[in-house]
Amino acid sequence: MSLLRSRSLRPQSLVILPGNDRLVRNQPDSLSNKRSAVENLLNLVSSSYSDWKDSFAFLDKRKRGWVSDAELKMIFYRHEFNADTTAYQEIFNAFANGNTFNYIRFLENAKSKAPSKNSNDIKLLQRKLQEVIEIRGISPTMLFLQFDVNQNSRVSSDEITNYFRTLGLKISRRDMKNLVSQFTSDPNGLNYNQFVSLLLPGSNQKSEGQNNLIFELAILLLPMQYDLLELLKTQDRYETGILNKQEFEAAVIHVLAFFTSQELSLLFDVLDKDQTGNISYRDLWSLIESISARLETLSTEEKNVLEHFKDEFFDETDKVDRYLRRSDADSDGLITIEEFSQALQRLGVAFERNKIDQIFKTLDSKKANKISTLEVLRAIQKGIWESP
Repeated sequence: MSLLRSRSLRPQSLVILPGNDRLVRNQPDSLSNKRSAVENLLNLVSSSYSDWKDSFAFLDKRKRGWVSDAELKMIFYRHEFNADTTAYQEIFNAFANGNTFNYIRFLENAKSKAPSKNSNDIKLLQRKLQEVIEIRGISPTMLFLQFDVNQNSRVSSDEITNYFRTLGLKISRRDMKNLVSQFTSDPNGLNYNQFVSLLLPGSNQKSEGQNNLIFELAILLLPMQYDLLELLKTQDRYETGILNKQEFEAAVIHVLAFFTSQELSLLFDVLDKDQTGNISYRDLWSLIESISARLETLSTEEKNVLEHFKDEFFDETDKVDRYLRRSDADSDGLITIEEFSQALQRLGVAFERNKIDQIFKTLDSKKANKISTLEVLRAIQKGIWESP
């Protein structure tokens, strides 16, 4: 299942750059054009193997061993790997399985190129850093902003080493360099996402099992909301969950082409109900609910832009709500597992029964063998907006 619909909202130019003379942005200078694009990428991935492996695993929820063309471009974008059209096609074709990309074979080839390191020492150093962060109550986000004085969105291994030495931690520069190389091969250092992953191992990973099933269900039922979230994330430089007006407008302007610049500005002002100049975009779904409950306080122009925005991205929520309520035989707001299964079938979700059972069990927190239709709706929306 492709996480992005066939109507991909992310501009292709973010990943594939026109022309054959563009080099990979974070490609070391030592990589020569004499080597193929495949060899260059494999060497790049081998030095930050775990990070790339996690990216593929996150998108491949069904553990198929392959990703689609759109999903591969998402991964390249996440790792800031830019290639010209020719190089990208060479890479894709080298590991193609029909019209999909066999990432298992790709990662196996990359791993074979990784230099041998003392993995136990690296893991021990990472645990030490994590303990210091936890004991001292240090915020990785604030620490990253403190390090990034030149605002190039990178933190080097030397900067990390020097900081932790001031806290009394005895670490060598070589060990820190080896640890950092597990997350990036960029000579400038770690980006924000990699920095947090290093200091808080596992913090960016979605829990397995039942939560993943709800996430998978959410994407099937609310694909437009997922597309919107992906768009907003492209403007969130440090992954703080906060966007200002300029960033918000830049994220949605291409899919809300029928909005004038004044209407986009007005939409942001409506969403920014506290008038702080920023919105917490991961709370957007609940924010829409809250504002919709007080429409009488909005002007006609504000109502119009809000309704148009909802029609574009949140119309599916009403559809899911209608089908859930129709399956509620006694209209008490609660549905049984059979009614839940029936609603999913009518919505076109062909889940195996054991998956439906697991999802129902997760949502049935009171063990009453019934779940609230409202809670189902909230759970799948949270599944989208709280996803990594």
